[in-house]
This record gives sequence, structure tokens and C-alpha cells, in this order.
Amino acid sequence: MATLPTFNEYMFLASILALEEEAYGVSIRDKAAQLSGTKVTYGCLYSHLDQLHRKGFVVKRMGKPTLERGGRSKIFYSVTPAGLKALKAFASVQKSIRAALPHLALDGQ
Repeated sequence: MATLPTFNEYMFLASILALEEEAYGVSIRDKAAQLSGTKVTYGCLYSHLDQLHRKGFVVKRMGKPTLERGGRSKIFYSVTPAGLKALKAFASVQKSIRAALPHLALDGQ
């Protein structure tokens, strides 16, 4: 059986997908906080990004060094086909749960 992402990893996958080419640490953390409505620590973020990378759901690449970062490079992330498949499966499960439990629908509240 394939290793599936955790709930938080789904949140980070969605954040990376939404950010497209601008998905790096700070932007991913900010987007995940916006999507979840919670504070996201860098420790939490990088732990999950490492897991997503090990599971093959994201790839990372080094950007160019910049002066404002003291000559350091940003690490950019993108979702792999396996990560996209996992996101679609998660969306399908959410849809099934909502259909099975219509009294939990939060639309309009």
C-alpha cells in the first residue's frame, strides 16, 4: 500500500499547488496559514516538507542566490504527479464525507 500524506501534508501540498512557481518556505507557510486559519511554525512546515519530499509528493530546486538573503538561495517546491494524485484522492474523500453527512455541511455558515 502506498504511503499517503497526513492531513497537514495535504494542506502544504495545496499551498504549494496554489503558489505555483513562487512556492518557497515563507510563501508556503503564509499560504498554509491562510488556508487553515491557524499559525504555522517553520518547524512544522519544514518537517512536513521533508516528509512530502521523501514520499515523492514534492520536488525541490534551488533558486539563485540573492543579496537580501545574504547570498543564500531559496528552495522552491513543486507538486509531483504523485502529489497531485494524492490531492485529488483527498478531495474525493472530502466529497464522499460531505455527501454521507449532509447535516455537517458548513456552506453558508
